[in-house]
Amino acid sequence: MNDNKPKNILITGGAGYIGSVLTRKLLEKGYNVKVIDKLLFGNNSIKDLFNNLNFKFIQADILDSDFMSKSLFNIDAVVNLAAIVGEAACLSRKDLALKTNYLGSVYLARLCKSFGIKGFIQASTCSAYGQQDNDNVVPEPSRLFPVDFYGETKIYAEREIIKLMDDNFNPTILRFSTVYGLSPRMRFDLVVNTLTKKAIKDKEIFIFGGEQWRPLVHVDDVVNSIILALEAPLSKAGNQIFNVGSNTENYLISQVGEMVKEYIPDVEIKTLQGIEDKRSYKVDFTKIEKVLNFKNQKRVKDGIIEIRDAINSGRFPDMENKIYYNHLV
Repeated sequence: MNDNKPKNILITGGAGYIGSVLTRKLLEKGYNVKVIDKLLFGNNSIKDLFNNLNFKFIQADILDSDFMSKSLFNIDAVVNLAAIVGEAACLSRKDLALKTNYLGSVYLARLCKSFGIKGFIQASTCSAYGQQDNDNVVPEPSRLFPVDFYGETKIYAEREIIKLMDDNFNPTILRFSTVYGLSPRMRFDLVVNTLTKKAIKDKEIFIFGGEQWRPLVHVDDVVNSIILALEAPLSKAGNQIFNVGSNTENYLISQVGEMVKEYIPDVEIKTLQGIEDKRSYKVDFTKIEKVLNFKNQKRVKDGIIEIRDAINSGRFPDMENKIYYNHLV
């Protein structure tokens, strides 16, 4: 994200589902990484990194304004992943979700601007598109029409951060597709992950409606998109919004169920009508492909296979543990 490649990166939420993967990747690439995380889900996802000389961890909350103002010294770029993620988690603690996803993110962006940190990456979501005409594939300038509180909090943050954009502060907003895949801080409350888990554990999966469109992206590809934004010249990545995903990875939920069955054949699919998720949107990812040369390396089948194999190997002996579900902690 800087014309001089940033060396010192601050990741908020760096122990989370995406953050724990990003932290490792940046360390592998030789960056100095500082992670701030309140550890709602414990530190198992990053504790193996504590002896890495290029890694620094601080348990803190981005809502602690005094602390955050002291944490930005010698930082070249900030990746803001700290959030209450997912509709169920947001509804279970609406006040905290609004403060973290909206107010905390905007305050952090303002701090970065005041410190002269040009590189700021704000994690957002394609669920901001909400309910769209299924005949349309929506690019970044499309009207935002969220039908859930989580999407609303992310839009609020986007709007305020966009107002801060100028020649001296060049944030990048990344709207992630629905993420899937293995992570050191695993989640089983995401559509591909949970359907794969249920197929193995229960031998049946329930599809609610199934005719909703959803863009999907592997967590490794999300991490690659963040790094591309960090390393791109400001003239390309700065003051921009990018959808993160692939034009080949828009799926009907029913198609995801069929793919799970392809790789876990003994599962029974049951489709239930009348209680389906209202969100339905197909997303255009042409911009990130052209501007940042982003290309996804993994497809949904890869995520299903890796999760299936990890479960069957005994990696997750208690898949109902609340640490795997954002809304239960």
